[in-house]
Amino acid sequence: MHQVTEALCANLQLIFPHVEQLRLGIGPDTPLAVQQWQGLIAVNYAARDRGVKRLDTVAEAREKCPDIRFVHVTTFTDSSPPAYYPSPSPSTHKVSLDEYRRASRKIMDVVKRLCPTMNKASIDEAYLDVSEIVKDNILQDIERQQLEWASSVEAAWASDALSESALILPVPIVRWIAMSRKGKEREPANEPLPGTTDFGILVGNAPPVSYGWGDLQLKYAAMFASHVRSIIFQELGYRCSAGVAHNKLLAKLGSALNKPNVQTVFLQSQVEPFMYTFPLSGLPSLGGKLGALVETAFNARTAGDIMSYTVEQLS
Repeated sequence: MHQVTEALCANLQLIFPHVEQLRLGIGPDTPLAVQQWQGLIAVNYAARDRGVKRLDTVAEAREKCPDIRFVHVTTFTDSSPPAYYPSPSPSTHKVSLDEYRRASRKIMDVVKRLCPTMNKASIDEAYLDVSEIVKDNILQDIERQQLEWASSVEAAWASDALSESALILPVPIVRWIAMSRKGKEREPANEPLPGTTDFGILVGNAPPVSYGWGDLQLKYAAMFASHVRSIIFQELGYRCSAGVAHNKLLAKLGSALNKPNVQTVFLQSQVEPFMYTFPLSGLPSLGGKLGALVETAFNARTAGDIMSYTVEQLS
């Protein structure tokens, strides 16, 4: 089995408005914005669909969406604890985001319990190294004879994607759409987006059947991601998206591709085609001045433009 890392990036769904929706019993279809004084610091998807944006003023948001619900963050004074006061003033009150931090801690505690090798990246994002969990689950299924192996012809066809050391092992078949009881591939009940499978949305033009240990590990990582997301929702009521890949960067990009409440999987065969057209400014740490400098220095706008340079030229 390949000694590679399977990384998940769990991304919560706009945690500030999500916390308020749960606290107030408001459904996700109701436009809602979290307000700090006369500006908005977060808006839910229903409000976004109506044109409301983070950093809009309250007046601007109300003009775009007259039925929007505003919730001011908790505030406190020198003599009163943090609470949802009806008319707080910046001259007498200070802002407290403790309500959201507490919600984040509860969610991260659940994630940590399920995957001890997690790392919190921010209040609404965490990285999970699930390599050992995936390996153990695959070994258990090998013992139970639950895996499907490629024929010699299929294995030869798939060998280009495998390392020489991997060829001493049988080649697993990785089905991204479950088999029906009659032995036929079962189509997803709903397919709202291209690439939808039983284990998440596959990036690019990925086939419903792939081969090799790398993709098998991704499938098991996707199953674990689905389990984590399900437990978070069952225990706390929060929905989250996730990215599944062989490294943290791709996992992070994947977690943001198909929000809300969807997980996205990067098969090995689709990484290069995806990155070839992906804008440099969309990569972590390259969205600001550094990214602009890189774009200017190398006359590059996408990761594919950078691929034309050698390592020596880039260094």
